[in-house]
Amino acid sequence: MSGFGAIKKTQNEINNRAKSKVQKAVMMRNAEVLLDLDRKSAKPLQVQLFDALRAMVLDGRLQPGMRLPSTRHLAQSLGLGRNTITAAYERLAAEGYVQPARGGGTRVSAVVPDQFLTVRPTMSKSQRADPAVAHLLSVRGRVMLNARGRVPALGMPTAFIAGQPSTEIFPTDLWAKLLAGAARRLRASDLGYGHVAGWPELRQAILAQVGAARHVIASPEQVIVTTGTQASLALAAFILTEPGDTVWMEDPGYLGARGAFTSAGNRIIGVPVDANGLDISRVCPDAGVPKLIYITPSHQFPTGVTLGLTRRLGLLAQASQSGAYILEDDYDSEFRFQGRPLSSLQGLALERQGDQARVIYIGTFAKTLFPALRIGFLIVPKGLGPAFSAAARNFGVLPPIQIQAALADFLASGAYAAHIRRMRLIYKRRQEILLSALHKYFPGQRPVTPPEGGMQLAFSPHISTDYAGLPEKGSARGLTLNLLARLYLDPTGPETNGLHLGFGSVADEMIEPSVRILAEICG
Repeated sequence: MSGFGAIKKTQNEINNRAKSKVQKAVMMRNAEVLLDLDRKSAKPLQVQLFDALRAMVLDGRLQPGMRLPSTRHLAQSLGLGRNTITAAYERLAAEGYVQPARGGGTRVSAVVPDQFLTVRPTMSKSQRADPAVAHLLSVRGRVMLNARGRVPALGMPTAFIAGQPSTEIFPTDLWAKLLAGAARRLRASDLGYGHVAGWPELRQAILAQVGAARHVIASPEQVIVTTGTQASLALAAFILTEPGDTVWMEDPGYLGARGAFTSAGNRIIGVPVDANGLDISRVCPDAGVPKLIYITPSHQFPTGVTLGLTRRLGLLAQASQSGAYILEDDYDSEFRFQGRPLSSLQGLALERQGDQARVIYIGTFAKTLFPALRIGFLIVPKGLGPAFSAAARNFGVLPPIQIQAALADFLASGAYAAHIRRMRLIYKRRQEILLSALHKYFPGQRPVTPPEGGMQLAFSPHISTDYAGLPEKGSARGLTLNLLARLYLDPTGPETNGLHLGFGSVADEMIEPSVRILAEICG
């Protein structure tokens, strides 16, 4: 072959290889990134695209909150089919690297699964992932690893842990007597595996409590006892959804619920919350049909607002239309400081829709008594009891029988109602002290709208430093500062700035000094 022929052949080979490549600089927000895909590779293009975008997220070229191009735009830019782009995006979302953006589109997640494997300096050694075995975890395992964040060390008093009740006031002497009495009363036949849905007396006592206080309408066979809200959410997601199914939840909303749905492989759609609660009229256009709708209607987490009747009825209609189940997490409803007690969404649904009602009521004793009790419950629609009982047995989320029996006695004796009345007064006083201190040390700042009950409130002061650095500064001064941004699916907007201040476990005399320290940290 002549020298010219060899050169021409070489040039043709280069051109053919170039044609097999999809190499394109794509604008993503204000950053231009280079995507390099090989059409001749044995690896499918959608996998190559997934790998490329995942790598960009992990190395920081795609920052948290950055909006990705639309599937249509990226398909046109790369000369690929839109289905290829959609498949890559869906896998990125399923594995937690991206999430739907408010108003449509897709954004990079604030925290991606691989970040869960990073050792955080504020964690104890026992809480850290061992790098030698972390790579052996499944995708679900990586997502769940440390997803709920740092747990404060035992015995270290600190303000402002959200959701932490005042455990020092709990009547431990009475509880010890009830435990001992329950142990003596149990028969040999009670010590087997038979009570798969919970101790019968406890199920009856729970139903009597929520029936009277929350207007929940059900029968004992609909009550499923679990080890807490997290177990209840996990059971609901496991039984009622498939991986890839859509779940709507409040935005901002409970991080534990997000963790349960993400672990189940669900596609999470955030529904905006305003002063009247969840607003389904503002669901993004491509939200899809939900299988579950998670909501805290009586005391929205974290804003504390209450869902009004008009929106409750609209939500029930939406669930009926889409065939979705509503998960009503009724946390903190016992600690309402003003106004009449609110009826449950579950009771309203039964009154309006009868047997067609699709509301699952979720309750817990972790906030009303103490977290280590590890007892919660679901009240499911008729017909779902056997499925939830079987799942509870298979997952092993049933609390010890002796503790269930003691709790049943605690409820039936009236001690529970008396404890709630006492704690309601204490938390109301602590909220008033906190509000007074915030107005004193943050004069002229954004006003705080106190929730009508509960053990925490949202506060968004103007600060002279970056919000992201507040938790570490607070930890050094004995404060646990919870960023509101962590509770948003899209944490980049200005409305996400703020703190979630728990006051339930802070002694009266420690509240003002803690707020003074907070003011010093905020500058």
